[in-house]
Amino acid sequence: MQKRQKRPIETESELRSLAFSYLARQEYSQSQLRERLAKRCEKPELIERVLTYLVEEGYQSDSRFAESYIRVKSDQGQGGKKIAFDLSRKGISKQLIEELLDSRKDDPKQVALEYLKRKFGEEPPEDMKVKAKWFRHMAGRGFNYGEIEYAFRYQNSDPDYD
Repeated sequence: MQKRQKRPIETESELRSLAFSYLARQEYSQSQLRERLAKRCEKPELIERVLTYLVEEGYQSDSRFAESYIRVKSDQGQGGKKIAFDLSRKGISKQLIEELLDSRKDDPKQVALEYLKRKFGEEPPEDMKVKAKWFRHMAGRGFNYGEIEYAFRYQNSDPDYD
């Protein structure tokens, strides 16, 4: 069975309505929204007018999208490097990413420690081979060397009482 082709959008009001329906479901970066709208509209100047309207009226904000994304991914146990990489792929500027990562409320070392405890428990690794495996896993999650070392150091103790 063939999927029905959607007709291309020709007017600004139709495109604005489509953009609102996308934004009603979830936040998008301006770049992501541009890509989604371009699938249905072949007029780049029309897309840019709608995007400009959405930004000016506050319906779309790269800063708001990035803040939300950082909060969610940090809660899921991802490190700053991975979050920054993902945001840059979504079209967020490096300057905005650095600014938001620097100003976030949670301590990246504490996030790494909580993730390590949640994933591997309170007991330290049995040997260096297991520790290296855990280390690689944490690095793959986007934590840097200092954050991972901190997590291993305080895995089975409280950092406030050392």
